[in-house]
Amino acid sequence: MQSRLDSIAAIQVLVDLSRLLAEATVPDEVLARLADAASGRLDVVAVVVIGVGDDGATRVLVARGLPPEVVGMTSPADDFDGILVRRLIEAAEGRAASARTYPLVSGGGLYGALLLLDRRDHEADAVTEALEEGMANLAAVALDKSFHEAELCRALEELRESREALLRAERLKALGEMAAVVAHEVRNPL
Repeated sequence: MQSRLDSIAAIQVLVDLSRLLAEATVPDEVLARLADAASGRLDVVAVVVIGVGDDGATRVLVARGLPPEVVGMTSPADDFDGILVRRLIEAAEGRAASARTYPLVSGGGLYGALLLLDRRDHEADAVTEALEEGMANLAAVALDKSFHEAELCRALEELRESREALLRAERLKALGEMAAVVAHEVRNPL
């Protein structure tokens, strides 16, 4: 029966997180809410959200449970040996023994990864692993939504600016036509 209660508690965590993320409108807010929820609800040493730049390099975007200076820490695109993860485990000052990583993927886009530093050196139980993966998936969908919303806002702003430019051009055209009529009337006295 304990596992069922854990499952119900995990579902409640996901429901609560989905409500928090639904209110987030910008990517930074989504990442902060994910990190706060994960650090508050998961039994881990630290929560780190890393992003992937256009050049393939990874950067620490948000960290909870680690010194503030780890935010901004980067690793090159060819970091196949996990240098960044080892540096983050070292930053935990002996409190972390392992790391679990969950990609933040939605709509065909990779937005980063949720990295959980754990004091245990073994696998998490199935309910915990499902909860962690669910949190990452919810955050990925919220990130996808916030990036698309930002693109839509930019497109609407460009459309508004184009419309204003068109209205100005139409006013200038009308003013030019009126000036031509007045000039014609001035040159052709009765």
